[in-house]
Amino acid sequence: MLNDYFEYDIAEHFLNVIVNNDYSGLENDDEANLKKFLDSVYSNHAVINSAWDWDNGDSDYTRCEVCDLYANCVRVKLRYHNKDLLNPPLNGDEEHLLY
Repeated sequence: MLNDYFEYDIAEHFLNVIVNNDYSGLENDDEANLKKFLDSVYSNHAVINSAWDWDNGDSDYTRCEVCDLYANCVRVKLRYHNKDLLNPPLNGDEEHLLY
């Protein structure tokens, strides 16, 4: 089970890329912005076994966190396991940990 998540407002036209890794419909600037955003998300957080999730049909006209422009955006969640939770340091007090 993925136990934590981060939330981001992402323009709808980026969802196909996130789900299917299909960059074919993006302009060069959008592709560069998305790659930079994803690199930042994964490098700034110690996440493994991640999955993107959102509610279908829920969109708002707001600022996209990928391109920093206003668009119809979906609030997406990046669900993940924290590496530190899966591999906690052993300090003799492990009985309180839940796996």
